[in-house]
Amino acid sequence: MNREEPVLITRSSWTISERKKIIENGKVRLLFEELASIKQLPLTLAWALSIHRSQSLSIDKLAVDFQGVFESSQVYVALSRARTLQGLQVSNFRARDLKPNAVCIEFNQQLTQLQSRVRLNAVFQMEGIWNTPEVLQHLTYDNSESGEDSDVEEVTSSLKRKRDEDIVE
Repeated sequence: MNREEPVLITRSSWTISERKKIIENGKVRLLFEELASIKQLPLTLAWALSIHRSQSLSIDKLAVDFQGVFESSQVYVALSRARTLQGLQVSNFRARDLKPNAVCIEFNQQLTQLQSRVRLNAVFQMEGIWNTPEVLQHLTYDNSESGEDSDVEEVTSSLKRKRDEDIVE
């Protein structure tokens, strides 16, 4: 719904009636007697709150407007409040407004490097070649920019060849 369009809300009414049979002069008539009625504007209560105030909440039905997002973690906090995708409505979302946190990017890069080193170390220990200067050189090598799997295989096979050459000599 466009916010600038007016919405006409009309009063609704409901009644609860009881049906009675009335017999007069041998004729059956149905009479409806009103027991209760209600008239109201059919509105559903809703609450608005800032992304900051929504932290730690789990919300069943959530409408998020990303216009004016200015902090790197706001998008994550807002989206993670919804319990389900079906209960989430997003407006004014632009991918270019996503602002990854520089500290998180650096941490992720360091974690990727550490994972590569741990994988190399595990492979080297299995092959019995992990305590050599060549291995130490590769453990400090940053191989996160190229494919990790190919680097692990390449380094492992290279070190195996070097070890086998040393054994033969």
